[in-house]
Amino acid sequence: MEDIIRGLKSLGLSGYEAKAYLTLLDKGDLSAEDLSRNSDIPLPRVYAVIDELSVKGFVKIIEGRPKLFEAIEPEEALNNYTSYI
Repeated sequence: MEDIIRGLKSLGLSGYEAKAYLTLLDKGDLSAEDLSRNSDIPLPRVYAVIDELSVKGFVKIIEGRPKLFEAIEPEEALNNYTSYI
């Protein structure tokens, strides 16, 4: 997993962004609290991390109570990201 995180960081993602994305790919849709618990990202940072991943095309935010976050499949996410940069 560390190799994948390093690879995502080399593309320009932060460590927290890489961890969040990989956690969502592994666990499926998660709330902020569940994402924090499963990824060791501090809860206060989760929303900023998810906002960045959404802008970069790696995650989709599912509105509701609570909001859920869904990883976009890697191939599509990389295409989104290359359009972003």
